[in-house]
Amino acid sequence: MASLSRLPALLALSLGVAACGAEGTDGADPALEATPSEDQDLVRASPGGKTDTGYLSNLAVELEGTFESELRVDVTALTEEERAAKREELLAGGYAVQSMLDEQIKYAKNQINASALHMNLSSSTAHVVSAELEPEGFLKVVYQSTVESIVSTEELEKAGTNVQQVLAENYAAVLPDRPALMAEKVGAACQNAEATSSEAYNYFYYYDPAKEGCEAAMDAAGIRRVTARLTLRDLAGNKTVYPEYDQLVADGKIDAVVFFGAAEHDWQPGQWDWGTYGRDQLVRDLRNRGFAKVEVPKGDGYRKTVGDLVETITVIGPEVLKDLQNDTDGLFKTLVRENEIVIYNGHSFYGSLSVLNDASIYPGRYQIFLMSSCWSYEYYTKQIFQHNQTEEDPQGWLRADVVNDTQMGWFHNMPGVARILLTNILRGAETGGVEGDRYYTWDRIIGAINDFVLQAQTERNTDSHEIFGVSGVRTNVYQPPAAN
Repeated sequence: MASLSRLPALLALSLGVAACGAEGTDGADPALEATPSEDQDLVRASPGGKTDTGYLSNLAVELEGTFESELRVDVTALTEEERAAKREELLAGGYAVQSMLDEQIKYAKNQINASALHMNLSSSTAHVVSAELEPEGFLKVVYQSTVESIVSTEELEKAGTNVQQVLAENYAAVLPDRPALMAEKVGAACQNAEATSSEAYNYFYYYDPAKEGCEAAMDAAGIRRVTARLTLRDLAGNKTVYPEYDQLVADGKIDAVVFFGAAEHDWQPGQWDWGTYGRDQLVRDLRNRGFAKVEVPKGDGYRKTVGDLVETITVIGPEVLKDLQNDTDGLFKTLVRENEIVIYNGHSFYGSLSVLNDASIYPGRYQIFLMSSCWSYEYYTKQIFQHNQTEEDPQGWLRADVVNDTQMGWFHNMPGVARILLTNILRGAETGGVEGDRYYTWDRIIGAINDFVLQAQTERNTDSHEIFGVSGVRTNVYQPPAAN
């Protein structure tokens, strides 16, 4: 999320700031924290018992379901032949059609989240059931989409329910049938009190169909209200999986890049910021872990050699990153293409990091992504997969594992989360995935990260904590000999 609007009073106590919430900081420049021992970051040692899922997290489960809705496409200016062609185009589906449907699905976010579900705002598959011409000159499109949703065990406990009861419920949301017109034609009439402007790219985030006057404003704009339904089916299947360590080490080296964006939207180079703090903290940790400074084209480079494996980590701070939404100099694109591990720390910008939609940035080989930002599961997981899809891999899972968050992110946790992920992935690569009673599987790596953020919530007295998980791992095939 892009705006900063919450928790100013808490900051002086916590020395922390939400990656999508707080307006400013208390101006303090906290001392960098001591680097923990490497053993503190590693996965817990315990014999056997390795379990993972397509999405996995020790704090949440993923549910699969069907999202059904309808929308209207304006074809009033088209000839009969053009209308017929447009109808066939919609029925045929494809990426452009799915993107149009996904734009409406975003408007269900607040209503579905109110039921303790965190629905991915991009569908896995979309099927246009019908596209019929109405007398007014619109095509009424009825569709079904396969979607996934996360439910946290903590929220279930607070609500006094369980996964089985959640699966038994049906969920509904009131959506605009022409979502692209909402910002321009309806504006603040259908936005909640947190909205500061009516922008097309983030309108869905503040959309409130129950607001007084909203329905009338939509009617006046010629936008109908339709009821979408989400029917959950079941849990995603279980499978034991590791990161694809053999692919990571195949060339004798692992290259990683860690981005830290600025917390303050009006931040200027030279000013203190939680983004610069995160960069400085991670750099200090790397040096304390035996990484030596090396020259890299941009940012700070650090390298360590373990046996025959050369590990290089490039750290990019806010001074270099600046406005990632535009990436006008192509820095982000270049570094994504060149690195096997890509870690992004910063704002989610309401899911509008358009650079991730450029298919050319993905190198066609296995990569691990950590999107450490607010609700990144909802925003960016499918975005990365969609541009890694091939005929042999229609889901895009074979070449990408995506670590994501289903809750508000906190800037003060970002360097620690990045460090723990890197520590375990690199140790897993060095050892082939098994080191005595330590198994560097995805479930244990995610568990180590979530242990850290839970402890951080207690220590900093924040009102929430992240829930990290990983997606796209169901088809991972690597198994170390020691685990067979």
